[in-house]
Amino acid sequence: MIFLIATACLGALAQVTTTDVSAHRVEMVAVEPGVKLEVLDWGGTGEPLVFLAGLGGTAHSFDTFAMNFTKDHHVYGITRRGYPASDVPEPVNDNYDSDRLGDDVLSVLTALKIERPVLAGHSFAGEEMSSIATRFPNRVAGLIYLDAANRYAFSPSDRGDFQIDTLELKRRLNDVLSAISPTETRAAIDAVIGALPQYEKDLQQQTRDWAHAPDMAPTAYADVVKERATPEGKIEIAALHGERRYTQINCPVLAIFALPHDHGLPPGPERDAADAWDLKQFGPLADSFEAGVPTARVVRIPHAQHAVYKSNEAEVVKEMKAFLKRLN
Repeated sequence: MIFLIATACLGALAQVTTTDVSAHRVEMVAVEPGVKLEVLDWGGTGEPLVFLAGLGGTAHSFDTFAMNFTKDHHVYGITRRGYPASDVPEPVNDNYDSDRLGDDVLSVLTALKIERPVLAGHSFAGEEMSSIATRFPNRVAGLIYLDAANRYAFSPSDRGDFQIDTLELKRRLNDVLSAISPTETRAAIDAVIGALPQYEKDLQQQTRDWAHAPDMAPTAYADVVKERATPEGKIEIAALHGERRYTQINCPVLAIFALPHDHGLPPGPERDAADAWDLKQFGPLADSFEAGVPTARVVRIPHAQHAVYKSNEAEVVKEMKAFLKRLN
Protein backbone atom coordinates (compact mmCIF):
# COMPACT_ATOMS: atom_id res chain seq x y z
CA MET A 1 0.00 0.00 0.00
CA ILE A 2 2.78 2.41 0.88
CA PHE A 3 4.51 1.66 -2.42
CA LEU A 4 1.32 2.24 -4.43
CA ILE A 5 0.76 5.59 -2.76
CA ALA A 6 4.38 6.55 -3.40
CA THR A 7 3.89 5.94 -7.12
CA ALA A 8 0.94 8.31 -7.26
CA CYS A 9 2.79 10.99 -5.35
CA LEU A 10 6.25 10.81 -6.91
CA GLY A 11 6.11 14.46 -7.95
CA ALA A 12 5.70 15.46 -4.33
CA LEU A 13 8.96 13.70 -3.46
CA ALA A 14 10.78 16.48 -5.30
CA GLN A 15 10.15 18.82 -2.39
CA VAL A 16 13.45 19.64 -0.74
CA THR A 17 14.59 22.03 1.93
CA THR A 18 17.09 24.46 0.44
CA THR A 19 19.36 27.14 1.82
CA ASP A 20 20.50 30.12 -0.25
CA VAL A 21 24.23 29.45 -0.14
CA SER A 22 25.65 30.43 -3.54
CA ALA A 23 26.47 33.74 -5.18
CA HIS A 24 23.92 34.64 -7.82
CA ARG A 25 21.81 37.45 -9.24
CA VAL A 26 18.03 37.32 -8.84
CA GLU A 27 15.61 38.70 -11.41
CA MET A 28 11.82 38.61 -11.56
CA VAL A 29 10.69 37.92 -15.13
CA ALA A 30 7.13 38.46 -16.37
CA VAL A 31 5.72 35.45 -18.21
CA GLU A 32 2.15 36.71 -18.55
CA PRO A 33 0.18 39.64 -17.14
CA GLY A 34 0.30 39.47 -13.34
CA VAL A 35 2.72 36.54 -13.20
CA LYS A 36 6.46 36.89 -12.64
CA LEU A 37 8.94 34.10 -12.04
CA GLU A 38 12.09 34.11 -9.94
CA VAL A 39 15.16 33.53 -12.10
CA LEU A 40 18.58 32.90 -10.59
CA ASP A 41 21.71 33.74 -12.57
CA TRP A 42 24.80 32.00 -11.21
CA GLY A 43 26.94 33.52 -13.94
CA GLY A 44 29.66 31.64 -15.75
CA THR A 45 30.86 31.66 -19.32
CA GLY A 46 29.86 29.57 -22.29
CA GLU A 47 26.65 28.12 -23.66
CA PRO A 48 23.56 28.54 -21.44
CA LEU A 49 22.43 25.82 -19.03
CA VAL A 50 19.06 26.27 -17.30
CA PHE A 51 17.97 24.25 -14.26
CA LEU A 52 14.30 23.51 -13.50
CA ALA A 53 13.22 22.21 -10.10
CA GLY A 54 10.86 19.40 -9.24
CA LEU A 55 7.34 19.91 -7.95
CA GLY A 56 7.48 21.72 -4.62
CA GLY A 57 11.09 22.81 -5.16
CA THR A 58 12.58 26.10 -6.30
CA ALA A 59 15.58 27.19 -8.33
CA HIS A 60 17.48 27.26 -5.03
CA SER A 61 17.41 23.46 -5.10
CA PHE A 62 20.45 23.81 -7.36
CA ASP A 63 22.31 26.51 -5.39
CA THR A 64 25.38 24.35 -4.84
CA PHE A 65 25.02 21.87 -7.70
CA ALA A 66 24.91 24.63 -10.32
CA MET A 67 28.40 25.78 -9.38
CA ASN A 68 29.83 22.62 -10.97
CA PHE A 69 29.08 24.09 -14.40
CA THR A 70 29.88 27.81 -14.28
CA LYS A 71 33.38 27.30 -15.66
CA ASP A 72 32.06 26.22 -19.06
CA HIS A 73 28.46 27.47 -19.07
CA HIS A 74 26.32 30.45 -18.19
CA VAL A 75 24.03 28.87 -15.61
CA TYR A 76 20.48 29.88 -14.69
CA GLY A 77 17.63 28.48 -12.58
CA ILE A 78 13.88 29.13 -12.80
CA THR A 79 11.37 28.83 -9.96
CA ARG A 80 8.05 27.56 -11.30
CA ARG A 81 4.85 29.57 -10.79
CA GLY A 82 3.06 28.69 -7.59
CA TYR A 83 6.21 28.53 -5.44
CA PRO A 84 7.79 31.52 -3.70
CA ALA A 85 9.43 33.77 -4.70
CA SER A 86 7.58 33.38 -8.01
CA ASP A 87 4.00 34.57 -8.25
CA VAL A 88 1.19 32.20 -7.28
CA PRO A 89 -1.79 32.25 -9.67
CA GLU A 90 -4.97 30.59 -8.49
CA PRO A 91 -5.06 26.85 -9.27
CA VAL A 92 -7.97 27.23 -11.68
CA ASN A 93 -8.57 26.73 -15.39
CA ASP A 94 -5.27 25.85 -17.08
CA ASN A 95 -3.00 27.93 -14.86
CA TYR A 96 -0.85 24.88 -14.08
CA ASP A 97 -1.32 22.90 -17.29
CA SER A 98 1.98 21.36 -18.44
CA ASP A 99 2.04 23.35 -21.68
CA ARG A 100 1.37 26.51 -19.67
CA LEU A 101 4.34 25.70 -17.46
CA GLY A 102 6.45 24.98 -20.54
CA ASP A 103 5.42 28.33 -22.01
CA ASP A 104 6.61 30.00 -18.81
CA VAL A 105 10.10 28.63 -19.39
CA LEU A 106 10.03 29.81 -23.01
CA SER A 107 8.91 33.27 -21.90
CA VAL A 108 11.88 33.50 -19.54
CA LEU A 109 14.26 32.43 -22.31
CA THR A 110 12.81 35.06 -24.62
CA ALA A 111 12.86 37.84 -22.02
CA LEU A 112 16.49 37.18 -21.07
CA LYS A 113 17.59 36.50 -24.67
CA ILE A 114 18.80 33.01 -23.77
CA GLU A 115 19.34 31.25 -27.09
CA ARG A 116 19.10 27.46 -27.40
CA PRO A 117 20.03 26.47 -23.86
CA VAL A 118 20.34 23.00 -22.46
CA LEU A 119 17.51 22.46 -19.98
CA ALA A 120 18.24 20.27 -16.96
CA GLY A 121 15.20 19.36 -14.91
CA HIS A 122 14.54 17.30 -11.81
CA SER A 123 11.45 15.15 -11.32
CA PHE A 124 8.25 16.93 -12.40
CA ALA A 125 10.26 19.38 -14.52
CA GLY A 126 10.42 16.54 -17.03
CA GLU A 127 6.97 17.48 -18.28
CA GLU A 128 7.99 21.09 -18.94
CA MET A 129 11.06 19.99 -20.88
CA SER A 130 9.08 17.49 -22.93
CA SER A 131 6.39 20.09 -23.58
CA ILE A 132 9.00 22.44 -25.02
CA ALA A 133 10.86 19.78 -26.98
CA THR A 134 7.62 18.43 -28.46
CA ARG A 135 6.29 21.79 -29.61
CA PHE A 136 9.43 23.88 -30.12
CA PRO A 137 12.44 21.56 -30.49
CA ASN A 138 14.55 24.29 -32.09
CA ARG A 139 14.38 26.40 -28.93
CA VAL A 140 16.69 24.05 -27.00
CA ALA A 141 20.09 22.48 -27.67
CA GLY A 142 19.38 19.47 -25.47
CA LEU A 143 17.59 18.13 -22.41
CA ILE A 144 18.84 16.51 -19.22
CA TYR A 145 16.27 14.54 -17.22
CA LEU A 146 17.34 14.10 -13.58
CA ASP A 147 15.06 11.24 -12.50
CA ALA A 148 12.52 13.21 -14.50
CA ALA A 149 11.64 10.96 -17.46
CA ASN A 150 8.48 9.70 -15.81
CA ARG A 151 5.04 9.29 -17.44
CA TYR A 152 4.52 13.06 -17.51
CA ALA A 153 7.66 13.40 -19.65
CA PHE A 154 7.19 10.52 -22.08
CA SER A 155 4.11 8.38 -22.57
CA PRO A 156 3.88 6.66 -25.97
CA SER A 157 0.36 6.03 -27.17
CA ASP A 158 0.89 2.25 -27.22
CA ARG A 159 1.66 2.17 -23.48
CA GLY A 160 -1.31 2.56 -21.19
CA ASP A 161 -1.04 4.87 -18.20
CA PHE A 162 -4.04 5.38 -15.97
CA GLN A 163 -3.19 8.94 -14.94
CA ILE A 164 -2.34 10.22 -18.42
CA ASP A 165 -5.16 8.31 -20.11
CA THR A 166 -7.71 9.61 -17.59
CA LEU A 167 -6.64 13.20 -18.14
CA GLU A 168 -6.63 12.82 -21.92
CA LEU A 169 -10.09 11.20 -21.87
CA LYS A 170 -11.35 14.02 -19.67
CA ARG A 171 -10.12 16.57 -22.22
CA ARG A 172 -11.81 14.67 -25.04
CA LEU A 173 -15.08 14.55 -23.12
CA ASN A 174 -14.84 18.30 -22.55
CA ASP A 175 -14.38 18.71 -26.31
CA VAL A 176 -17.68 16.88 -26.83
CA LEU A 177 -19.45 19.17 -24.38
CA SER A 178 -17.98 22.33 -25.92
CA ALA A 179 -18.48 21.34 -29.56
CA ILE A 180 -20.69 23.68 -31.57
CA SER A 181 -21.11 22.32 -35.07
CA PRO A 182 -22.12 18.78 -36.08
CA THR A 183 -18.65 18.31 -37.62
CA GLU A 184 -16.95 19.26 -34.35
CA THR A 185 -19.30 17.03 -32.37
CA ARG A 186 -18.73 14.00 -34.59
CA ALA A 187 -14.94 14.44 -34.42
CA ALA A 188 -15.00 14.85 -30.65
CA ILE A 189 -17.18 11.75 -30.17
CA ASP A 190 -14.91 9.71 -32.44
CA ALA A 191 -11.92 10.77 -30.35
CA VAL A 192 -13.65 9.59 -27.16
CA ILE A 193 -14.63 6.26 -28.72
CA GLY A 194 -11.07 5.76 -29.93
CA ALA A 195 -9.74 6.19 -26.39
CA LEU A 196 -12.14 3.78 -24.71
CA PRO A 197 -10.46 0.41 -25.47
CA GLN A 198 -7.17 1.47 -23.86
CA TYR A 199 -9.00 3.10 -20.96
CA GLU A 200 -10.92 -0.11 -20.29
CA LYS A 201 -7.56 -1.91 -20.04
CA ASP A 202 -6.34 0.78 -17.65
CA LEU A 203 -9.38 0.31 -15.42
CA GLN A 204 -8.95 -3.45 -15.41
CA GLN A 205 -5.32 -3.05 -14.36
CA GLN A 206 -6.30 -0.60 -11.64
CA THR A 207 -8.86 -3.11 -10.37
CA ARG A 208 -6.16 -5.77 -10.13
CA ASP A 209 -3.66 -3.40 -8.47
CA TRP A 210 -6.06 -2.29 -5.76
CA ALA A 211 -8.01 -5.50 -5.28
CA HIS A 212 -6.26 -6.55 -2.08
CA ALA A 213 -4.92 -3.20 -0.86
CA PRO A 214 -5.96 -2.45 2.74
CA ASP A 215 -7.95 0.70 3.28
CA MET A 216 -6.33 3.80 4.73
CA ALA A 217 -6.48 4.42 8.44
CA PRO A 218 -8.96 7.22 9.27
CA THR A 219 -6.20 9.45 10.62
CA ALA A 220 -4.08 9.00 7.47
CA TYR A 221 -7.11 9.73 5.29
CA ALA A 222 -7.88 12.87 7.28
CA ASP A 223 -4.27 14.03 6.96
CA VAL A 224 -4.36 13.70 3.16
CA VAL A 225 -7.68 15.56 2.94
CA LYS A 226 -6.26 18.32 5.14
CA GLU A 227 -3.07 18.57 3.07
CA ARG A 228 -4.96 18.73 -0.22
CA ALA A 229 -7.03 21.62 1.15
CA THR A 230 -3.96 23.79 1.80
CA PRO A 231 -2.89 26.35 -0.85
CA GLU A 232 0.22 24.27 -1.56
CA GLY A 233 -1.85 21.11 -1.88
CA LYS A 234 -4.28 22.72 -4.32
CA ILE A 235 -1.41 23.88 -6.52
CA GLU A 236 0.16 20.42 -6.53
CA ILE A 237 -3.15 18.84 -7.51
CA ALA A 238 -3.64 21.41 -10.28
CA ALA A 239 -0.16 20.63 -11.62
CA LEU A 240 -0.74 16.86 -11.46
CA HIS A 241 -4.08 17.28 -13.22
CA GLY A 242 -2.36 19.36 -15.91
CA GLU A 243 -0.24 16.47 -17.17
CA ARG A 244 -0.32 15.72 -20.90
CA ARG A 245 0.87 12.94 -23.17
CA TYR A 246 4.21 13.56 -24.89
CA THR A 247 5.27 10.94 -27.41
CA GLN A 248 8.18 12.45 -29.36
CA ILE A 249 11.33 14.15 -28.11
CA ASN A 250 13.45 15.20 -31.07
CA CYS A 251 16.62 16.65 -29.61
CA PRO A 252 19.75 15.36 -27.84
CA VAL A 253 18.82 13.88 -24.46
CA LEU A 254 20.52 12.62 -21.32
CA ALA A 255 18.13 10.76 -19.02
CA ILE A 256 19.41 9.71 -15.59
CA PHE A 257 17.23 7.33 -13.60
CA ALA A 258 17.57 6.43 -9.93
CA LEU A 259 16.80 2.76 -10.46
CA PRO A 260 16.10 1.19 -8.13
CA HIS A 261 15.61 4.10 -5.75
CA ASP A 262 17.25 4.27 -2.37
CA HIS A 263 14.56 3.38 0.16
CA GLY A 264 16.87 3.86 3.12
CA LEU A 265 17.01 0.16 3.86
CA PRO A 266 20.12 -1.89 4.69
CA PRO A 267 21.01 -4.86 2.46
CA GLY A 268 18.71 -7.77 3.10
CA PRO A 269 15.32 -9.25 2.19
CA GLU A 270 13.38 -6.06 2.92
CA ARG A 271 15.56 -3.99 0.59
CA ASP A 272 15.44 -6.76 -2.01
CA ALA A 273 11.63 -6.58 -1.93
CA ALA A 274 11.69 -2.79 -2.21
CA ASP A 275 14.13 -3.02 -5.12
CA ALA A 276 11.93 -5.56 -6.89
CA TRP A 277 8.89 -3.32 -6.53
CA ASP A 278 10.81 -0.27 -7.71
CA LEU A 279 12.15 -2.07 -10.76
CA LYS A 280 8.66 -3.30 -11.59
CA GLN A 281 7.15 0.18 -11.29
CA PHE A 282 9.86 2.36 -12.81
CA GLY A 283 11.99 -0.04 -14.83
CA PRO A 284 9.50 -0.12 -17.73
CA LEU A 285 9.55 3.69 -17.82
CA ALA A 286 13.31 3.71 -18.31
CA ASP A 287 13.10 0.91 -20.88
CA SER A 288 10.28 2.65 -22.76
CA PHE A 289 12.14 5.96 -22.76
CA GLU A 290 15.31 4.32 -24.05
CA ALA A 291 13.43 2.53 -26.82
CA GLY A 292 11.21 5.45 -27.78
CA VAL A 293 13.73 8.29 -27.70
CA PRO A 294 16.57 7.26 -30.01
CA THR A 295 18.50 10.49 -29.30
CA ALA A 296 18.73 9.66 -25.59
CA ARG A 297 21.59 8.36 -23.51
CA VAL A 298 19.89 6.58 -20.62
CA VAL A 299 21.81 6.06 -17.38
CA ARG A 300 20.52 3.97 -14.49
CA ILE A 301 22.09 4.60 -11.08
CA PRO A 302 21.14 1.89 -8.56
CA HIS A 303 20.18 2.89 -5.02
CA ALA A 304 20.29 6.61 -5.77
CA GLN A 305 17.80 8.95 -4.17
CA HIS A 306 15.08 10.67 -6.17
CA ALA A 307 17.17 13.86 -5.89
CA VAL A 308 19.86 11.96 -7.76
CA TYR A 309 21.94 15.08 -8.40
CA LYS A 310 22.36 15.37 -4.63
CA SER A 311 22.79 11.75 -3.57
CA ASN A 312 25.13 10.89 -6.48
CA GLU A 313 26.53 14.29 -7.34
CA ALA A 314 29.91 13.21 -8.72
CA GLU A 315 28.41 10.61 -11.06
CA VAL A 316 25.70 12.97 -12.31
CA VAL A 317 28.17 15.80 -12.88
CA LYS A 318 30.42 13.46 -14.86
CA GLU A 319 27.55 12.31 -17.08
CA MET A 320 26.26 15.84 -17.58
CA LYS A 321 29.66 17.28 -18.49
CA ALA A 322 30.28 14.49 -21.00
CA PHE A 323 26.85 15.11 -22.55
CA LEU A 324 27.34 18.88 -22.67
CA LYS A 325 30.77 18.48 -24.25
CA ARG A 326 29.31 16.33 -27.05
CA LEU A 327 26.88 19.12 -27.90
CA ASN A 328 29.66 21.66 -28.58
